[in-house]
Amino acid sequence: MSIPFISSPISVVKAALSVAKVDKSDVVMDLGCGDGRVPVIAAKYHGARGICVEIDDNLCALAEANAKYNKVEGLVEVECRDLFTCNYSRATVIYAYLYGSILSFLSSKFGKELSEGSRILTIDFPIQGWVPLLIKRLIDESGVIRSIYLYVMGISNPSAWVLRY
Repeated sequence: MSIPFISSPISVVKAALSVAKVDKSDVVMDLGCGDGRVPVIAAKYHGARGICVEIDDNLCALAEANAKYNKVEGLVEVECRDLFTCNYSRATVIYAYLYGSILSFLSSKFGKELSEGSRILTIDFPIQGWVPLLIKRLIDESGVIRSIYLYVMGISNPSAWVLRY
């Protein structure tokens, strides 16, 4: 499955990390990180650790250079691998600017690997069948209306809705 690289506007990244209340206790994993801006911003401005997941070798190198340039290379790691085979269990926050069909495909992986209370941020595309805790709309630097969806494991995912006796 080929996924194009389209970078998230900086204003959207900052707003999303704010919506998720990212802090130094978090590990922010960006799926298809491109230039690594999300984990770099999470590290630089929130003190969080970051994990860039990217399959393209050139973009992996760019993400590493971005972390070094911003002096957060000790907080940001780059995993040059397929986001479908990556283990998400270390993440407390997932950032995913991915098509809805890809998010639907990944939703069962989120349910199996993320801990209760982990947050998932999706940009412009919701996770079908899940209920966002919050939807924030904003206008980015280019004048485009963006939607940030915040999901919380144990609340937003359908498996959390099963009554247990």
